[in-house]
Amino acid sequence: MTPKGGKPLDVHLDDFLIRSEQTGEHSGPLAAAQIAGQGTLVLHQSDAQKGKSGISWGMGGLGMGAGGGSAAPPPEVRAEIKNSENRDPLLDVLKRKILAEKPAGETVSGLLFFPLDKEKPKNLVLIYSTEPGKLRIKFK
Repeated sequence: MTPKGGKPLDVHLDDFLIRSEQTGEHSGPLAAAQIAGQGTLVLHQSDAQKGKSGISWGMGGLGMGAGGGSAAPPPEVRAEIKNSENRDPLLDVLKRKILAEKPAGETVSGLLFFPLDKEKPKNLVLIYSTEPGKLRIKFK
């Protein structure tokens, strides 16, 4: 990025957005700690449903079932956050390479990481929003 007009440009990761023109999915960039941080989210599903007849699952109003009798209640899910005391060496590398959030008076460069899966580059648009306006970059 090179600021024009003689004024420094405040660079913030929240100013960037990537959007899929095919699916409408969009996301802001991830911070280095979101990619290689020390924390982990673990989901545990209870085994209370064993021994009941039928199969049942649902999500967002959609569901399917099989077997006789009434549908089984949804399984209980418990979330647990685990923090590791070991620092991931990848975190330091990412912090050096990611686009730094700071005022930029001259050319700055860095990487942005977006969590969109299975998207073809030709369907993606990078949007950079600042006070003077928006910049849209379409990939080929």
